[in-house]
Amino acid sequence: MRLRQNGNAPGIKGVRDVISHQYFNIDAEGIYYICSHDLELLRTTVEKMLVDISNR
Repeated sequence: MRLRQNGNAPGIKGVRDVISHQYFNIDAEGIYYICSHDLELLRTTVEKMLVDISNR
């Protein structure tokens, strides 16, 4: 499981889908990897989304 998918939303949405709908299939090591390596990407992506929303 990876959050990173070219720095865009589909990777984020995919992780959210697994956490929300496939709870018993969560790979704890995958979640740990995301927390250890990809949180800055998540922060940057969410900030860009917020800028896009505010500019509409």
